[in-house]
Amino acid sequence: MIRLRAVLLLFLFLFLCLQPLVCCGEEQGIQFRADHYERDLRKKSEKGIGKAWIKSGGKEISADEIELDREAKRVIANGNVHLKESNHEFFCNRAIYSLDGREAILEEVTLLSGQMVVTGTSVTKLGPNHYEIKDGIYTNCNTIPITDRTANRCLFDWKIFAHRFDITLNGYVFAYDVILYSKDLPLSYLPFFMAPAKSKRQTGILLASVTSSTHLGTGFSLPFFWAINSWQDLTLTPTYFTKAGIHLSSEYNYIYSQRMKGRFSFFYNAKSFNALRAHPEILTSPFGDDPLNPTFVQKNKSLGFAGELAFNFKNTAIFENGLTARQSLNYVTDPFYVQDYPNDIGLEKSNLGSLRSLITFSYPTDQRLFYGGLIHHQSLIVSTDTPSTVDADKGADKGSLTQLPKLGVGQKLTDLFAPFLSLEWDTQFINYWRPGNSFDNNMPLPGNSEITPGADYHEGDFIREGQSLRLEPRLVGQLPILPGVEIQPSIKASLSAYHFELPESTTPHRELITNEIPLSFYLSRVFEPAKSGANRVGHLIQPRLVYGSSLFSSSAPNHPFFSTTHPPFDVHDLVSQYEYFRLDLIQRFRLINEKESVRFLTFQLSNQYNSKIDQSDPRLVDPTVKHHWGPLQGYLNLTLNSFSATLEGYYQWEKDQITGGALKNESSWTSTLNYDFAPGDSVSLSTLMRNSVDPTQDEQLISLGINKSLPIFVNLSLLSSYSAKRGELRSYEWGAHFASKPSSCWSLSVLSGKTQAKQSYARFLFQLNFGGSVAKSS
Repeated sequence: MIRLRAVLLLFLFLFLCLQPLVCCGEEQGIQFRADHYERDLRKKSEKGIGKAWIKSGGKEISADEIELDREAKRVIANGNVHLKESNHEFFCNRAIYSLDGREAILEEVTLLSGQMVVTGTSVTKLGPNHYEIKDGIYTNCNTIPITDRTANRCLFDWKIFAHRFDITLNGYVFAYDVILYSKDLPLSYLPFFMAPAKSKRQTGILLASVTSSTHLGTGFSLPFFWAINSWQDLTLTPTYFTKAGIHLSSEYNYIYSQRMKGRFSFFYNAKSFNALRAHPEILTSPFGDDPLNPTFVQKNKSLGFAGELAFNFKNTAIFENGLTARQSLNYVTDPFYVQDYPNDIGLEKSNLGSLRSLITFSYPTDQRLFYGGLIHHQSLIVSTDTPSTVDADKGADKGSLTQLPKLGVGQKLTDLFAPFLSLEWDTQFINYWRPGNSFDNNMPLPGNSEITPGADYHEGDFIREGQSLRLEPRLVGQLPILPGVEIQPSIKASLSAYHFELPESTTPHRELITNEIPLSFYLSRVFEPAKSGANRVGHLIQPRLVYGSSLFSSSAPNHPFFSTTHPPFDVHDLVSQYEYFRLDLIQRFRLINEKESVRFLTFQLSNQYNSKIDQSDPRLVDPTVKHHWGPLQGYLNLTLNSFSATLEGYYQWEKDQITGGALKNESSWTSTLNYDFAPGDSVSLSTLMRNSVDPTQDEQLISLGINKSLPIFVNLSLLSSYSAKRGELRSYEWGAHFASKPSSCWSLSVLSGKTQAKQSYARFLFQLNFGGSVAKSS
C-alpha cells in the first residue's frame, strides 16, 4: 500500500513538472499542435511534424514542419508555410519568425492584404508592418479575390516587377528598378514607383498621362490624389501644354451621407485666349498671312492674375420632410474655353450654346408641389469681329440671362366629381434679369433710333428683362363610354402678366383658353403558340384621334418684347390662334411567358390637319403647324434578342419654296441599327437624311460604330461619320481600350481622331484603382 502511494505521488510530481511541455497545453498564450512531436527539454524547444500549427495572440502559423523555441519565442517553419498576422496573410516555403513581431525572414513569399498581392524571393521585416522584399511583383488588383497561395500565378490586370520593394502595410510601397506589366505584357521601365499599400483610399501620386491637341499642343499631366478622409477626397492634376502653358485641374468629391453629396471642380489656365475674336484660341505666332490678324493680342488677366478660369459645382441635399435642394454652378471666363477644354465643364463640342447654372428646391406635399430657385445661362457664343478688333466685347452677343427668382406652386389632381372630373393648376413667377455687361445685336427698337445693334446695356438693352406671372388652371375629364374606348377632354386657361420698366413702365398681359379632346380605342389580342411552351404574342392596336384648339386668345400687347425681332421669355409666351385634328395609329407587340411580358415592336404613324394657320404664329418653327396638312410622322422600334432597330422622322406633304424659287418637300429621317454579337462585340449603323427648305441644311449622313473585344485584354472601337451629300468624311475616332471588363481595377484608352471642325486630336484616358480609390487622368 505504501509502495502504491509512492508510485502515485511520483507520477503526480512528474505530471506537474512536464505539464508546461505538453504539446496540447498552453503557456503564456502559445498554442501548439502537430501530428508528431520531438522535444528537447534542455533547450526548451520542441518540433512538430505533419499539420503543424501554432498560435500566439493574433498571430497564427501553419506548416508541414514547425520548430518552436519557447525561451526565445522564435518559430522556424518549413514547407507550405501559412502565416496570419492582423489582416495580412503570408504564404512561403520557409520562415524564421519571432512571435513578438520584431523579426521575420521569409523565403519565396506571397503576401495577401485585401486587394494587394506582393511576391518575392525573400522578405525581411524591418519594423511593425514594415518589410523589405527582393525580386518580386506588386499589384493592387486582386478584385475576385484570390485568398490562397495561387495568387502568385494569377494574370492580374496590371502589376509591377521590381528588384526591391520597401513596403509599409496600410501605408505605401516604394519600388526600385520597376517594369510595369499589363497581364504578362511589359509596357515600360521606371527607375522608381510609389503607390498605396492598403485596401482603402490612399493619398499618392498617380500615373502620368499624355494628350495632344491642335490648339494646345502636347500636354503632360501628373495627377495627385489626396484621400482626406472616408467621405471626401481631392485630385490635383497639373498639365503642361507646349502651346498653352500650365493648366491646373482640381476636383473635390464628397459623399457626406446618402442625403448630401456633390463635387466641386476648379480649373486654371496660365495663358489667356486671343483677344481677336476671329481666332480666339491661344496663338503665339501670326495666323497665316491674314494682315488683319498679324499677331496674338493678349486679353486682360482674369481677376488680375489668371489667364483663364472655370469652375463646376454640383450638390444634392435631401431633407427629412421631403424637401430636396439641388445646386449646379458653372462658369468660364471666356466662351471659347469649353472648345479647348470641354471635359473640364463636361460639355460636348456639339452643344455649346450656353452654360447653365441653377439652384433649385422642391417640396412635395399630399396636395401640392412647391418649387423655386435661380437659373442662369452664360452665353458660349464666340462671334467673329467685323471689322477685326482687339476689343473682345465688340460685335459679340453675350446673351447672358438670369431667372432670379423662379417660384411656382402646383395643385395636384383633385377630384371634383369623382371619378369623372378633376382640377389641377400651376402658378409660376419669374424675374428675368440680365447682367450689365450683356447686350444683343438686335435691330433698333421701333420709334427709337438711338437704340442700335450692340448698344450698351444702359442705353436700352432691356428686351429680355422684366417679370412674368403665369396662372394656369385645368379641368380634366374622364368619361366612360364603352370597354376599350377612352375619352379625356381637358380645358386649360392661361393668364400671363408681365412688367417692364423700359422703354416705359408698363404691365401688359395676355389671356388664352385652349382645349384638347383625345379619343382612344384599344383593341388587343393574345395569340397562343402552336408549340407547347413557346412564348405567346400580345398585340395592341390603339387608334387615337385628338382635337385641339384655342378657344380664346387675346391680342398681343403693344410692346417690343412681343415683336418678331426679339426672343420671348419662354415657350409659354408663344400665343396664337390654332385648331387641329391629329390622327395617331399606335401598335405594340409583346412576348409573354410565365415570368414576364417584354415589348419587342412599337410602331406609330401620325398626321395632323391644321384648320387654322396664322403666318405670324411663332410656332412655325415646328413643321407640324406650318401647313394645313402637317407632315407624315413615323416611329418604329424593333428589338429581337441582340438586334435592335429604330426609325424616326417626318415627310412634309405640302411643298415649300426654297431660295431661287423652286419647290421641295421637307423631310428628316433618322435610323439606327445595332447588333450585339457577344459581350463587348457590337456594330451600329446610323443614318440622317434631311431635306430642308434651306439647301445649306440638307444632309445625307452615315455614321458607323464598331466595338470589338479581342481574345487578349484589349478592346477596339471605331466611330466615323461620312457625308454622302458633300462627299467627305465629317469626323472619325478610333480607340484601343485595355482592361475594360467590369472587374478590372484599371483601364487605359488610347483615342485619336478628327472633329467636324477638322481639328485632329489624340487622347490617353487612364483610370487606376488603388484599393478602393479611383483616380483618372486624361
